[in-house]
Amino acid sequence: MMCERAVLEQRHGGAEVFAVAAAAGGGAIAGQRADLTGAAAGRRDLAHAENVSRLKSGAYTIERPLDIGAAAAHGTPVAREALRRAGRHIGRAFALRDDILGVWG
Repeated sequence: MMCERAVLEQRHGGAEVFAVAAAAGGGAIAGQRADLTGAAAGRRDLAHAENVSRLKSGAYTIERPLDIGAAAAHGTPVAREALRRAGRHIGRAFALRDDILGVWG
């Protein structure tokens, strides 16, 4: 009997889906680390804020899930890049809105 991961890999995009999912988790962890160390260092620059926002919220909530779906659907490289690019923009908007709500309620 095949293990659950092997069945999922066979049916839904193989190891690529798992690689993209693993990258999503790693990006969220890197974003949280950058946020905490930046806060401790008193970072207030726009480049740092945008990087943290992209890593913590944008990539994790929008960009990577779109890429996981595209990988599972065996999307072409061009289609996957278009989805990742759109996801980056939507994710940035989501993250900035979330930050504004966090500051002003």
